[in-house]
Amino acid sequence: MQIFYGITQRIVWLVTFICMRIFYKFSVTGKKNLKDISTPLLVISNHKSYWDSMILGTLFPFFSNKYLPLGFMAGDKFFLNPFYNFFLTTTGVCHANKGKGLDTSLKDFRSILLNKGVVIIFPYGKMVSDDNARPVPGRGASTLVQEFNNLTILPIFLQTVGKIKFSAFLFGKKKMSVIVGNPYKITDARNKNIDEISAILVNSFHILNKK
Repeated sequence: MQIFYGITQRIVWLVTFICMRIFYKFSVTGKKNLKDISTPLLVISNHKSYWDSMILGTLFPFFSNKYLPLGFMAGDKFFLNPFYNFFLTTTGVCHANKGKGLDTSLKDFRSILLNKGVVIIFPYGKMVSDDNARPVPGRGASTLVQEFNNLTILPIFLQTVGKIKFSAFLFGKKKMSVIVGNPYKITDARNKNIDEISAILVNSFHILNKK
């Protein structure tokens, strides 16, 4: 299935890449930080639109089997919609399994990381339009950091908008941008509690918006 997910994700990334260039003024800052990143890799980011997961996918080398397919998670409610269910299932997106405990909800992500793969998590677990807002983050990303002491963490800040509007294409494209930070590791994560790790994670991508 990994080969299949790699193919379907590449199709989605290609379509997304084209849409970003046609309908938006799209830019990526910090591209150098994407070169030769060690795995297993945890990508963390703020979350502002439904485009975000797909935009993050376009950042990785298109033909690389080192990084693709990527590990994503979506809310359980989206799998109830036949269209979303087909799209999410065929691209290898994991169920959030909310309310079933971290052992269940992180099972697929643990497997990906054990195989030196890439996992993408939005620590807040929901879309937050206000760049300065700091909701209480979930425990998933912090738990993985605590469990995998060799985990590379890549912080990314997204300046994205929601819907594609044809009028915007005709009368002026909106700007969308991605800021990629420096990869890092929390080598003493097992000596820190979940809240301390969560603070480090969210600060590492919020600070990119202030540079």
